[in-house]
Amino acid sequence: MPSSRLSLPPFFFGMAAAITIAVSLALLLTPYAWMAFLPGLILVFFLLLGQKPEWGYYIIAFLLPFAAYRNLGGPLEFVRLHWLLAAGILVVIFLRQVADKSHSLHLRSSLWPWLAVYLALSLVSALYSDYPAVALKTVALQAVAYIFIALGMMLVSRRGFRTILPNIIVASISLGSLFASLGFFFNISLFAEKVDGTFKRGLGVTTDPNSLSLMILFVTPFLAYRFLRATSNRGRLFALLLLFVNLMGLVTTYSRGGLILLTLLSIFILGTHIHMLSPRHIGLILALMGLIATVSLAVIPPSYWERQISLVKTDKRDLSLKRRGSYLRVAGDAFLKHPVLGSGPGTFKELYAQSPYADKFVRAGKNRKRPAHNTYAEVLVGGGLPSLFVFLGVLATGLANYTRAKRRFEAREDREMALLVGTYRMSYIALLLFLMLFSDLFQKYLLLSLGLSQVAFNLSANSPGDSPESQPPTSPPDNETEKEGKTCPLPKEL
Repeated sequence: MPSSRLSLPPFFFGMAAAITIAVSLALLLTPYAWMAFLPGLILVFFLLLGQKPEWGYYIIAFLLPFAAYRNLGGPLEFVRLHWLLAAGILVVIFLRQVADKSHSLHLRSSLWPWLAVYLALSLVSALYSDYPAVALKTVALQAVAYIFIALGMMLVSRRGFRTILPNIIVASISLGSLFASLGFFFNISLFAEKVDGTFKRGLGVTTDPNSLSLMILFVTPFLAYRFLRATSNRGRLFALLLLFVNLMGLVTTYSRGGLILLTLLSIFILGTHIHMLSPRHIGLILALMGLIATVSLAVIPPSYWERQISLVKTDKRDLSLKRRGSYLRVAGDAFLKHPVLGSGPGTFKELYAQSPYADKFVRAGKNRKRPAHNTYAEVLVGGGLPSLFVFLGVLATGLANYTRAKRRFEAREDREMALLVGTYRMSYIALLLFLMLFSDLFQKYLLLSLGLSQVAFNLSANSPGDSPESQPPTSPPDNETEKEGKTCPLPKEL
């Protein structure tokens, strides 16, 4: 594989330095003189990206749970840090291609035909929408989302897939859960909402409790993987501690769907890995369960259990459940009105705001525009039945990539990689299930997982003797011709 370092002629650096100095001097003459250091900082960061562009992608992955703090602030409030990082990476990749046209981008994937059709259907729907500004903006964001998928395919190496990204996912989401717990139990408004109100919920460093709940579900299989792959009791105890932190984070969100899906996910994880657990492992797990039960009785407020129990009660006063029912009714009416082209991508909020349910369930002075709390319903309303079919095709292709990659590693008796790919796949499935309860057309961990599904497939195409850091040539999964061969006894993850 060609070097990932960017080699540019000296005149480029001289020109970049001149532009940086000029912009810094210009800023000194404005009310934003304090920003004069930014051009120099950006130049240094760009030069670092030129050496290791993949680290820019890893920084973006780390920042995913920090949605509340990704904007620059001040006059640049509209600028998001991950956008700047992605733009810098794209510039580096472009310049690298200009300098070395033999460098392969590794973008071949069976995902792209589905994604291209989905984008085309979304654009047609937007052009016929009653809300063209909203719909076209959603289409533009959709195209930007594809860039993040492509960056994962291009930049994640075998080492990144095996160690760097799992560590980043665990560290960043666990930090979010820790901050949510601190905000909730110590009434810190930075990390919790309505700390002085009647329904306090943990936010962590994101903007929505349900989003944090989704992230905790996504990280849980990786925590189980860390526990199983730990080489010492200290490592296993640390994995259990992180699991406890994330469970407390989930509690602070008060998410009913999150608790139900976590219970199902835990059963699947335990059923998958139970034959790999030694009596010592089981002892540690039982000790953790005892600790959780003790802390639950001492710390978790009664209102949390009351909210969970409300799912099995017929409570006519539960406005949250009534609102969710109204979302589905609005979605059904909108689909029947525009079953083929839909109402335009991202327009469900507009439709709900115009419905009589907004008058009934939205409090005076609050925003009438509400999401459907179901990503699949959002897609159906926005683009009609064809768009939903293609969207499900995208998701199924990602799942197929993980499944085929896992089978290849099993056939090669690469137990560790098969287990890791199964972990990515289980997190991906947990995410897809939670999207039935949460609206996010551009969910970052979904985009991350789609790109990594192709990386997993590419890595599985390597022969055992390939370099760990090499990025394999790709071939479409539909043309897979290798024989599966003998498989080693591995857990059959979801």
